[in-house]
Amino acid sequence: MRIILLGWVFEVCAKLRVQRTTSHMALSFIDRFFEKATYRIPVTEFQTIGITAVVIAAKMEEVYLPDMHHFATLAGKNNLRVSHLRIMERRILQTLNFRLQPVTLVAWADCYTKLWDRYASWNNLH
Repeated sequence: MRIILLGWVFEVCAKLRVQRTTSHMALSFIDRFFEKATYRIPVTEFQTIGITAVVIAAKMEEVYLPDMHHFATLAGKNNLRVSHLRIMERRILQTLNFRLQPVTLVAWADCYTKLWDRYASWNNLH
């Protein structure tokens, strides 16, 4: 079921044309939420968790954020309401203890390129 959810999340991110880091953050939130959840998550909540993870990641990474109603309609036939997204957002944030910055390969690459830029500019000065 996880692979189906992650594939669907990538499709949603492609429809929204969000940055690659947004989709990877959303996947990190989903995996960490599943790992730390203290209750048995019903399969019927998977899509709500997926779209909510995209919402949270988009709030962190995107410059222009679609309306919450737009996110709710992306779930298709499940008839999500904005109130369901907000409840799930609160649940995910509390489960993750508001620790949202995951260490990803993109984060490491960004760190190394910034260090390289400092090194290169320092060498050009001396």
